[in-house]
Amino acid sequence: MTIREDALLDMLADMLQEALNTALGDYRLSLAELPRQAADRAELREKITSRKQEIQRLRGIVRSLYENLVQGVLTKDEYFDYKEKYESRIADLSVEMEQLEDGLRTIDTQIEQHRALEQDAAQIKTDRALTGVLIERLIDRIEVSHDKQITVRYRFQSEFETYAEVLEQCRNM
Repeated sequence: MTIREDALLDMLADMLQEALNTALGDYRLSLAELPRQAADRAELREKITSRKQEIQRLRGIVRSLYENLVQGVLTKDEYFDYKEKYESRIADLSVEMEQLEDGLRTIDTQIEQHRALEQDAAQIKTDRALTGVLIERLIDRIEVSHDKQITVRYRFQSEFETYAEVLEQCRNM
């Protein structure tokens, strides 16, 4: 199966322009909620701070458990039971805090990704010549079937979906 390179590149430019417009349009709808996004970021930061404070509080309790063991207030079994319980809770909070920090990084990455895609869309719109770097950055795979149907898998499609999923996961913490 053969197809002329210039014809393929011309079709790819059209397909890329359409896919970028769709992706950027969908993302603009979510960016229209910028006050909501700022609130989401603030909420994530607040949750991270709250988890850090809770971890510090629990570490203080674990330290006091040892003092209570030494003073004879707690038995050895009670000490180890309480210590295990509190350390388990600290581990859980640490995992949650990491996930929240990942969510915050994802929001920042999405904003950067959106800006880069806007620049790529503008470049394709003004200069339809597709460079190897641009194709590598935007396209994961191109398939041409026997009847010259072109199927393109873009690198940027799933990233906006990931943003929504991560944000929803962080909201539920």
